[in-house]
Amino acid sequence: MSEQTEPTGQTEPIGQTEQAEPTEPTERKRPRRTHPASAFISGWVALGAFLLAQLRGVFDNPGYPDPRTPIMLIMLAGAAVLLIAGGLWRWWNTLFYIDDDEFRVETGRFFHTSKRMAYSKIQSVDIRQPLLARLFDMCALVVATGNAESVELRFLRRKQAESLHDYLLAKAAAERAEQVDGGSAPMPQPAAPVLVKLPNKRIVAAKFLSLSLWLGIVGPLAAAVVAFVFDVPWVSFGGFLAAGIGIVGFVWTRIVGQLNFQVSRTPTGLRVQHGLTELRSYSVPRKRVQAVTITQHWLWRLLGVYQVDAAILGSGGEDESGKSGSILLAAGTWAEVESVLGECWPQDSWKAVPVRPVSKSGWWLHPLRRQGSKWGFDQHFFVAKYGWLDWEWSIAPLAKAQSVQLSAGPLDRKLSLRSLSVHTAGSQISVSAPWLDADEAQSAFTELSGSLLAERSVASALPLADSAASRRFEPGEQAG
Repeated sequence: MSEQTEPTGQTEPIGQTEQAEPTEPTERKRPRRTHPASAFISGWVALGAFLLAQLRGVFDNPGYPDPRTPIMLIMLAGAAVLLIAGGLWRWWNTLFYIDDDEFRVETGRFFHTSKRMAYSKIQSVDIRQPLLARLFDMCALVVATGNAESVELRFLRRKQAESLHDYLLAKAAAERAEQVDGGSAPMPQPAAPVLVKLPNKRIVAAKFLSLSLWLGIVGPLAAAVVAFVFDVPWVSFGGFLAAGIGIVGFVWTRIVGQLNFQVSRTPTGLRVQHGLTELRSYSVPRKRVQAVTITQHWLWRLLGVYQVDAAILGSGGEDESGKSGSILLAAGTWAEVESVLGECWPQDSWKAVPVRPVSKSGWWLHPLRRQGSKWGFDQHFFVAKYGWLDWEWSIAPLAKAQSVQLSAGPLDRKLSLRSLSVHTAGSQISVSAPWLDADEAQSAFTELSGSLLAERSVASALPLADSAASRRFEPGEQAG
């Protein structure tokens, strides 16, 4: 553990320099601050929320004081001064250090907090750019470890944030490689050019062809029309309002947040970037990909596009439902799907896994979802394909498998059906193949369990370097 260096006044606001990553040992231990404009950006965000609350009070309550009176203007000016002063205080008392072995952030003066992250434990470094920060070309940097701990630096110049982002990822990869190889490892090279860039027109068209949008709109609109016909004005107004809120919410979260979508190739995996008003950029190390789901809604077949979601261990990204994960492609063609997944698994072909149909017993339980459902596995992957209207293909690398589960409910046992699941790291990450013949599922369960136990036995008997190799890391990937 590197010794702690007390602030001596020789701090360096990183936003005012051209070099984000330190090179000399004396430069590493120097306390550094974010850009001074961080205080004003954070303060104006809070001030905007205060103004919105005041306007809401005026419209909701006719007796609410007029915000244009001298007293209200003085209160508003005082709130602005306090918010900016608070932002300056937080900015001045927030320091970060790039030491030899760890990344450290010190916050607070009276209630001091120190967060330390060893480079070998850093799992993801994400860049986020809210709308107001984007106007000033500022970014927030989020550094996360595998135990869901994270620290956020607000705000840095975009060029410095990208430079520090690359430096921390390179340092983390080098530290993990050194732990395995027992020697110094070369730093990864800068990111390669963009691998996939999705047209905004395609993203908008695909999202408006999503069934979830129309179900959210048609229901309230139908209720509003019926209420209007039967002269129930308050129900009619509520229906139209709910439909409007649904449209605005859908457009903001599903469309605006995914515009300008592009995927870049990095030495350790991928970097995904998207967003119109708020830019988000997150890394997807290939060795952290636990499972992948390819989805095609039935209306998307008109466009021939697919969405790819990945479960990333230690990722700071989120899928559309807000759960832990990352969207690898918002609306990509099949060629783009193959290109992106080829970067995640460059050696093994997930398309070559032999698949077989599920059992026909009890087909009447799920007639549409079971239509065309298939499953299969080989020495590298376990896959499950199901759905007729909405098509879904889930893939789990067996090298990441933690357990195999065979389950059946009362009705399944009556029909001699079983569900086979492969669980990877994480409580909600699994790939399941339902409606399997009992004997066939038992045979597959025995084979998969035996393979998993054999791999663990070999891994525990080998030295650290050989054990890491037995997990089938890809060439060019830093083992850790």
